[in-house]
Amino acid sequence: MLKKSGMLFFLLVIVLAACTGEDEPDSSGKPAADTGEEEAQEQESTDEAQSEEEEQEKDKEDSGSSFDYSPPDVSAPEVSAPEVSAPEVSAPEITVPEVGVSMGEEITINVPDHLLFDFDESTLRDDALALLEEISGELEQYEAGEVKIHGHTDNQGEASYNQQLSQERAEAVEAYFVEEETMDDFDFSTKGFGETEPVVSNDTEENRAKNRRVEIIVKPEETE
Repeated sequence: MLKKSGMLFFLLVIVLAACTGEDEPDSSGKPAADTGEEEAQEQESTDEAQSEEEEQEKDKEDSGSSFDYSPPDVSAPEVSAPEVSAPEVSAPEITVPEVGVSMGEEITINVPDHLLFDFDESTLRDDALALLEEISGELEQYEAGEVKIHGHTDNQGEASYNQQLSQERAEAVEAYFVEEETMDDFDFSTKGFGETEPVVSNDTEENRAKNRRVEIIVKPEETE
């Protein structure tokens, strides 16, 4: 009797243990089916995150390739050279009608010899001083420059004598200008040409008078 009771008790324990194993919940707290669904959701989230990252990278690449960069417009400043005007040069106004004045690259004052010298002489006449004073006053407007004084004769007489006479007459005019304090800034030079450079032929007395002359050639100094 006791043996049967022990067997029954043993079977009862086995049955209770089996029932307890079936009813015991999963240690994770979730059913197996729920666990698979969660893994699927996690995978889907991972795939979405990767897809989003790829799209962002692509957007960056597209943005970088389509970025329109233009360098700043840097232009050099406009620099204009200062205006430098040459000095205004006007012809001297000589009141003596026989004195000719011509303008070109240089100013040439043509003075007939009889206004300055007696026949065959190289000493200035007294009344020539007033004329030279007027000419020097006109030259003062240029302030400085180069002055060449050339003497000329006609073809009467010996050529060597005429050359010497023309040189002495040029030097006499130079001496007057050099003594003028207002012309200290001018550079003077003289040359006698004698009969070698006539302005007209020497076939008449009137033409020979035109060839007997002193030329005062002025080249004003250029200033900025």
